[in-house]
Amino acid sequence: MGATPVAEFSYTPTNPNPNNTIQFDASETTDADSNIQSYNWTFIRANGTRINKQGVSVSHTYQSSGTYQVSLSVQDTDGNVDTVRKEITVTAPPQAVFSYQPAQPTTSSVIELDASQSQDPDGDIASYTWDIQNENATKTGQTVTHMFDSTGSYMVGLTVQDNAGNTAQTSQTITVTQTTGDPGGGTREDVSDDPTEEQQGGGQGIFKSIEDWKETIQVD
Repeated sequence: MGATPVAEFSYTPTNPNPNNTIQFDASETTDADSNIQSYNWTFIRANGTRINKQGVSVSHTYQSSGTYQVSLSVQDTDGNVDTVRKEITVTAPPQAVFSYQPAQPTTSSVIELDASQSQDPDGDIASYTWDIQNENATKTGQTVTHMFDSTGSYMVGLTVQDNAGNTAQTSQTITVTQTTGDPGGGTREDVSDDPTEEQQGGGQGIFKSIEDWKETIQVD
């Protein structure tokens, strides 16, 4: 009869998503004294339907998230058989979404970056990582704030990771303009027709007082 083979297999990717093509590899199967004659795979769907495949390496795709059972039976040239079963967990990736306020930021704006609209269809989002172009800034958290010192267009990227290790990315360009109406930023000269009003700049008016003005008028 000889030694019984030891069935073993691996698969990639190890953290598959729906509609991923998963490669199953039984080349790790061993037999101490003979050769493996056949490799028979059974893939069990969520509704219990079985799909059978043959070969050292096969591929399979799951259309929805869930936990699925896969079994491999190998038979050697002596007729000895061994079977190994594993559960494959398929998880959907998260969706990365963010908004920012104010919608038209300036160099004096404190911009709020908000990723609370990100979601995961079959789990929870575990981390939020922000990458702000040209600022050498990386921040973490669902909501963060940032200020840009200079005008320009800046790319802001968001990466979210769920509790199964799946990631998703998105990015937006934020345009920053110069702050307007800066207090004390300009000068103004006022010209008045009132002869008693002093001119801007600290100098005295044409007449020091109303009395001086009256003295210049001849009254009959």
